[in-house]
Formats: sequence, structure tokens, C-alpha cells
Amino acid sequence: MAELQIIPLCAGVSVRTQVTSVIEWLGEYDFILETHASGTDIEGEMSDIFAAVEQVHTTLHAEGSV
Repeated sequence: MAELQIIPLCAGVSVRTQVTSVIEWLGEYDFILETHASGTDIEGEMSDIFAAVEQVHTTLHAEGSV
């Protein structure tokens, strides 16, 4: 189990688009997800969680978030 919290800088006032995208990407994995005000709890295989976090990091950077 892990907790993921993203803080996309350079996204402007609202980060809704980035957070929505991340939740969609995480939905592609076989995870149990619980979103809350400060992040998302992820339950699954640790290797899959690391792969998902890497995907989130790489994709958000490619889209311009730091």
C-alpha cells in the first residue's frame, strides 16, 4: 500500500485536469484506490505501484508540470 500525493507546479490555479488524468491512469492498473483530500491511497503489487508512479511523474513532466 502507498499514498500518492501530486503537486503539479506550473499548472495554474486549478490542478483539476492533472488530478483527473492521474486518477484515470491509475485506473488502468489492478489497484484498489481511495482518493481523499490530500492524495490517493493505492493498494496493489509494489512493482505495479512503482511503475504507475513513474508513469505519472514522466507524463506530467512531459505535459509541462514540474
